[in-house]
Amino acid sequence: MINVSLQDKKINTDQEIQHLKSPYKGAIVTFHGTVREWTDEVKTISITYTAYEKMAIREMINVSKEVWTEDTAITVIHRIGTLDPMDTAVFIGVAAPHRQEAFQICTHIIEELKVRVPIWKEECNATKS
Repeated sequence: MINVSLQDKKINTDQEIQHLKSPYKGAIVTFHGTVREWTDEVKTISITYTAYEKMAIREMINVSKEVWTEDTAITVIHRIGTLDPMDTAVFIGVAAPHRQEAFQICTHIIEELKVRVPIWKEECNATKS
């Protein structure tokens, strides 16, 4: 199973983890990318994410397919719109029979997501809006 989406509402991470559970999968690894309130000495007010949505979804699927196997499940959700500090901007969940595979898949997805998926962020901070 591969499930990817862009959404403008808060990500229900507990619900997404429940969807990944299976009696055949002994490991669930998650990555929650959150909006930092502070970057060095600069306070973040908000971050607005935009995307070339059709291409972003397609590339999220492609990245997931590169590491998916029949005995794994992958969920990738990225927020779009304006987010506040501490909001979850991206959620990646991977269920696999064993932890090592789940960690490797999750790491691959976040690294490739940052490079290949056309999602942009504009920060509004205390020194610049």
